[in-house]
Amino acid sequence: MNLLACLCGSKSWAPGFQARHSTYRRCDSCGTHFRISVDVDKGQREDFRDTYARQPRVQSAAERRRQLWPDLLERIANSYDEDHPNQSGRKPNLLDVGCGFGDFLVAAQKLDWMVHGIEMNQLMKEKCEELGIEITSNLLPQGAYATKSFDVITYFNVLDSIPDPVKELETARKRLSKAGRAWIRVPNGSFHTALLSRLKHLPALGSWYLNREWSPLNTWMITPKGLRLLLEGAGFGSVRITASPLKHRGILGRLLEKRPQIGSIGLCSSSILASGRKE
Repeated sequence: MNLLACLCGSKSWAPGFQARHSTYRRCDSCGTHFRISVDVDKGQREDFRDTYARQPRVQSAAERRRQLWPDLLERIANSYDEDHPNQSGRKPNLLDVGCGFGDFLVAAQKLDWMVHGIEMNQLMKEKCEELGIEITSNLLPQGAYATKSFDVITYFNVLDSIPDPVKELETARKRLSKAGRAWIRVPNGSFHTALLSRLKHLPALGSWYLNREWSPLNTWMITPKGLRLLLEGAGFGSVRITASPLKHRGILGRLLEKRPQIGSIGLCSSSILASGRKE
């Protein structure tokens, strides 16, 4: 089977693994995994538009992630002030791609930020409209917000489900203002593939893990190296990558907060946060 290039640009693939109904190939260069199960991909895209928002595990995951918003907003605000030293007091213009029920945008609104959203799921989109959020179901490469410019574009647990992340981020870069940043949070492919390789010898535990709301079986399982190369390949500079654990996950979460740089923790972080600036 002829695979597309990896998001890092490499076209060298090796056998990956199979989990549930998904079969993956591994990039020889960055270690990112790509799902080649075409039927599942098609079903998932349809599900995002229809029944996705009604699944209990999706609602549970959305509830858990709300605890991340204060920390993420603080990081984004500090980075924005650092990147725009001559615009003290100006509030960012934010676009959240895959904004779900809109709770991150509501949190940003409370800080007087200007907010916009993109959401394919109709139920989630209607919820955002009820909250007064400007929102569309069109994607950036399809022309969404073509006449607007944003200081910040966010992809929180979204980019690994987009079939062509390179095209997506190249388009996002065009929508950013000078020195604007894209922020991306994804499951750490290095962590999850290493864990899955061990759980294959423990079927019961592996089945339990794959059915949790943090189960990472999306189109891409992106490694920290792959994410860095993706951002740089899309034209972003000043790329930063850190751990992004959920605070409630005990001792490990507290450890990662103290040692946030990916290089110092290897495979320990289940999720990673990256940003890249438009130079």
